[in-house]
Amino acid sequence: MASGDVDSDGIEDLLVGYGSAGGGTISIHRGNLDAIAPQSEASFNVIAAGGRLSPFIEEAQVFEVPTKPDFVALGNFSDQGTQDLVVASRGANSFYVLEGDGKGNFSNPKVTHLPGAVTALAAGNLGREDGLTSLVIGVTSTNSSRPVLRSLMTERSQRSSVLVYKYTGQAVTNVSTHQVNAAVSSITLGDVYGALFPVAANLAAPV
Repeated sequence: MASGDVDSDGIEDLLVGYGSAGGGTISIHRGNLDAIAPQSEASFNVIAAGGRLSPFIEEAQVFEVPTKPDFVALGNFSDQGTQDLVVASRGANSFYVLEGDGKGNFSNPKVTHLPGAVTALAAGNLGREDGLTSLVIGVTSTNSSRPVLRSLMTERSQRSSVLVYKYTGQAVTNVSTHQVNAAVSSITLGDVYGALFPVAANLAAPV
């Protein structure tokens, strides 16, 4: 799931990803302004009587994406000032960017291939504030086999990395790579050390 104002109405919306036989679907649950500030007499009367209105508009918008959306992220990945959507599947070697139009609609997905299988993903602002969102992805790749002297079997070694992607004028591209000594299971962005800008902290599990 991910939340953000995808239709530019000032109210947060909720995006939920579901797996399907052909890939996946995204369901957009639009935030209901009436639940915060009644826009009609009927809504005002419900709240005045101690009732509660649904935080979301009843009808959801559903559309297909080409991969199972184990990871869903929103952010400004195209420098258009709107909320764009990123989806990725755990274990896949790619992620997809769908540019938002600021009205709750998204473009056809653009694929970006990765040097390994996705194990974690997060989005947020890194470094100096420029209005663009960074995408931080944990991947694990397998090196080529090497013979083991004591056996006829081969051994494969894995290496893990944290990759940072960002819009650089034409597309979302890899701007930095950081090797880690274990598979990254989750990524959290925050002001960990009291710095002036967020840094990435990762929780790693032994390989």
